[in-house]
Amino acid sequence: MTALGRSLSNEACTDQAFDLRVGRILFNESQGSEGEFGSAQVWDFLTLIVLPDLALERFPPSGRGGVARLTGGNRRHVFQRLWRRWNVFGEDIVEAQELTEDDYVALLERRLTGQNRALATKTVAEIRRTSRTGQSRRDFTRVFMRQLVQMSGLVEIGDEDPEHLKALFAHVTDVTERALSDA
Repeated sequence: MTALGRSLSNEACTDQAFDLRVGRILFNESQGSEGEFGSAQVWDFLTLIVLPDLALERFPPSGRGGVARLTGGNRRHVFQRLWRRWNVFGEDIVEAQELTEDDYVALLERRLTGQNRALATKTVAEIRRTSRTGQSRRDFTRVFMRQLVQMSGLVEIGDEDPEHLKALFAHVTDVTERALSDA
């Protein structure tokens, strides 16, 4: 991990490039020990002992999120959020760089999509399919996720039956589009 710190600190990069590179390295390093990366103490160790310079570079304590982003257990932890992207969505989705920070937050902060890879990737496909951008996309994602979570209280949402999932997503998308057009 110290090589990570040296390679990133020697060159300037955007927040998005930083997030992509660090997330990829964390994910690759975690292979075979994913369970350990579920522990808040591991993230504390990485942030406060191994990579404090990188953590503070990305999220200075006086900036947005403050010190909370530097301690394990925080769902928006400086490094854990990057690792979770790779762990839930996989290489193809993360490296495509089509999701915004708001998209990641909307999907990963809900148990329904944050803990079900198939459902998460299906949701990403639906967000991409809309071709929306900016505020329109944020609104779509927010309403879509709210509708999907509400539906999960009424019907079983799993990845066992692709036709059921297809019909469910068509319905949620339709309800979302109607809600947005009425607003």
